[in-house]
Amino acid sequence: MVLTEFEKQLLNEVNVENEWKLLEKFSKLVRVSGTEEEYEAAEYIINSLRSYGVKVTVYEPELYISIPKKAEFEILEPVSYMPNHEDKAMNPKTSSFSKNGVYEGEIEYISGKRGASPLSGFFEFQLENGRDVHGKALATEGIVFPAVAYAAQGRGAAAVVGISPGKWTHEGIITPVWGTPTLENMHMIPNIISVSISKVDGEYLKQLLNKGPVRVRVSAEVDTKWRRCIIPVAEIFPTGNKDAKYILLHGHYDSWHVGIGDNAVGNATLLEIALVLHKNRDKLNRGVKIAWWPGHSTGRYAGSTWFCDNFALELDERCIAQINCDSPGCRDANAYEEVMWMDEMEQFGKQVIKDVTGKDSKGMRPLRAGDYSFHGIGISSMFMLLSNMPEHLRKERGLYPVGGCGGNVEWHTEHDDMRVADRSILETDTKIYLLAVYRLATSKLYPMDFRKTVDKSIEIISEYARAAGAHFDLTPVIDDLKTLREKLDAAYQKTHQADREETVEKFNNLLLKLSRIIIPINYTKNGRFAHDPALEVPAYPDLAPCRELSRLPAKSDEYRFLQAQLVRGRNKVRAAILSAISLVDDFLSGH
Repeated sequence: MVLTEFEKQLLNEVNVENEWKLLEKFSKLVRVSGTEEEYEAAEYIINSLRSYGVKVTVYEPELYISIPKKAEFEILEPVSYMPNHEDKAMNPKTSSFSKNGVYEGEIEYISGKRGASPLSGFFEFQLENGRDVHGKALATEGIVFPAVAYAAQGRGAAAVVGISPGKWTHEGIITPVWGTPTLENMHMIPNIISVSISKVDGEYLKQLLNKGPVRVRVSAEVDTKWRRCIIPVAEIFPTGNKDAKYILLHGHYDSWHVGIGDNAVGNATLLEIALVLHKNRDKLNRGVKIAWWPGHSTGRYAGSTWFCDNFALELDERCIAQINCDSPGCRDANAYEEVMWMDEMEQFGKQVIKDVTGKDSKGMRPLRAGDYSFHGIGISSMFMLLSNMPEHLRKERGLYPVGGCGGNVEWHTEHDDMRVADRSILETDTKIYLLAVYRLATSKLYPMDFRKTVDKSIEIISEYARAAGAHFDLTPVIDDLKTLREKLDAAYQKTHQADREETVEKFNNLLLKLSRIIIPINYTKNGRFAHDPALEVPAYPDLAPCRELSRLPAKSDEYRFLQAQLVRGRNKVRAAILSAISLVDDFLSGH
């Protein structure tokens, strides 16, 4: 596919100077959720939209926010040392939802094991076998995120000290609870003092530990409470069709420090797309909602979760796809090698990137992160971190994985300022987002290819079956998926051969219904209207424990308990797939 003449004209309307004005404004605002400077940023977005003539709805929920205030780490024995670096980004930091308090006593170091892929290390973490740390402080490598805090608390530690992989310490959040906690999951908020220290200080600590016992004082102060927050949502719909189905484009506008790379660049992208689409709204067949979220950094995606919870039924009925915009347009980030998208969106996403940049791209399964709060509803999704620094360049510079800023390690530090943004890359990335939204809002057929999703599902379930061996039978699930794949082929063929508008409309409705069935069983454990925690969620989580069955002693209680669990999981997955098959059958029969 190549750009149409109108698409070329549309992309040429992107004005990076408009975007740069927002960056300059936000470079003076520390946009912590529920604070005056975040309110000022919200007002800038709202006033800009209104000056363009764009309809904007403003919501003001109270969200549960945890703001880090102060962290200290001090070595008491065998020497006296407290980090106080001239470069403030090297000093200790605590985490959102850390336990308030002071720990004084012994500290032990235990190394940890992270996930296989670079970014999955934020969500998968296991401590190596080590000494008892009950009631002590535990030091380990890496940024303190939920998996690290959980591992330390599971060992009985009173405090966890994360040693940064670089000279700077990074802000973060340790609760895995997605959005506002409930009575059912509030127990998952960690009850542990959390502090991060720089690699320099961590190496010094380890040297002392190699020589003998070390006593430390670790303290954290956070302010956790309900705070009024602002959610601006731009609404751009075809004239006279305000109830049309729509695409949700979104990103967070709260920040750590001034957060230019994470995520002022994304805010500028959303605002510029709102302007361009509003000017060309007469060309749209469907609506576009563009949302700016608070509560991402200090509330574990509290803003997007609030929106999902409060508009769940509307999203279920009308939202075709969601596109997340986080950290586009950053310095040296001109590769598209780690783009997140669901399988049904992969070919569409690759084509959009190719048509704008001329470059090939590679993708990955979306992580349980980044305001992807809509898996339960079952909304096809694409993008999160879009462009990134090429892998070879990161290796040459000795950089470690981070969760934004295009791979620049200023991420979540005091140094994430205007130096992280790049005009040319921002313009390119804005065009990619704009083209993706425009095509979703205008294409005759929804561009999701669920045959790709089913192919990948067969591959995943077959892997689980091989791991389970004779211990558990997944053949019925694989057979159901093969039946679904065959019928989907017929449905896609029927639609592509049809000229009737009625057939196209029915097929689009079929795709929407399929997404509501297949995505939740592939991406969630907790179901359609709840939210899984911000920990690694494997594909088809109800069947993933098949990989553990052969490791348990045969006929043990644990073995039999897991078999019972898997039978229930198989029933759940098969019921969903059979429902999908029934929907396709109805379409093929003309019902």
